[in-house]
Amino acid sequence: LTAGVNVTSANPLERDIEKAVVRKALMLYGVQSSKLTSPANNGLPDRIFWIKGGKPLLIEFKRKGQTPRPNQQYVIDMLRKEGYAVEVHDNITTALASIALHAGVGGNHD
Repeated sequence: LTAGVNVTSANPLERDIEKAVVRKALMLYGVQSSKLTSPANNGLPDRIFWIKGGKPLLIEFKRKGQTPRPNQQYVIDMLRKEGYAVEVHDNITTALASIALHAGVGGNHD
């Protein structure tokens, strides 16, 4: 357990993956993020990571093996069509690796 986040489970909850990624992205790479919520559009990705240089990365977090709901996939496809970087991640390691890649930094992601 890390700061109330259970990431040692074989299949951690979406919110636990998200919390760990948010914390580690800031700690390891200095990348801030914001939670995306909108009562009018519940298909938005979970987070926007503020990559330096004006190239935000939007991430939809899922539990291992889950896929976006149809309304989420619609929004993801629309945002990608408009040129935004939007990804779906179901684990901490791949999400952090992607953030590092977008931020132009390397290093250990564990």
